[in-house]
Amino acid sequence: MGATVVRTAAGQMLVEASPAKAAKVAEALPDWRYALERAAARIPERGALARAKYAAAR
Repeated sequence: MGATVVRTAAGQMLVEASPAKAAKVAEALPDWRYALERAAARIPERGALARAKYAAAR
């Protein structure tokens, strides 16, 4: 179907595909759901001590 299975686990499958192809894979697997993974993640705010250590290391 044009998708690459990256990893499998009990009841889960990680697939690398475009959103349109991911929808087709989900349609072909009855009772399965899919969710898109975000390409970016939010980095938590550094505390005052962490900011001081980072500034000292520079």
